[in-house]
Amino acid sequence: SHSFPTRRSSDLLNLGIVHASMPFNDVLRLVKNERCDITGASIQLLAQTNTGCMCGASITGLLSFHERVDGLQLSLLSNDVRYIRGSQIAIGMNVADEVCGFQLGLFNVTKQLKGIQIGIWNTNESGWTLPLINFNW
Repeated sequence: SHSFPTRRSSDLLNLGIVHASMPFNDVLRLVKNERCDITGASIQLLAQTNTGCMCGASITGLLSFHERVDGLQLSLLSNDVRYIRGSQIAIGMNVADEVCGFQLGLFNVTKQLKGIQIGIWNTNESGWTLPLINFNW
């Protein structure tokens, strides 16, 4: 249900300051349909945006935006993903459409949760909003 056609892939290690692939609503996608599927680790100093699947670890200094993460999404400030199967960890805020796994941060927000949220405020739109810990199976 969450499969994507492969366009371009990067394997093992992606290091940099900022990594970005075009978002789905970018008009330039009509000319070049860029998308990165990353298997391994992507470590970026400031931010990363990826419209492909991140299979492994996404480690970012400030902000991380992905279409899908199978593994770990870790940043200091904020994580945002449509679908995650694994762990989302940020000092600030974690946001996801669907979580199958674990969110750890001051604020955690998801539309659909199958797992655990730990933080000051945890919101699961299809379930409860609770301080400290929230869960749904």
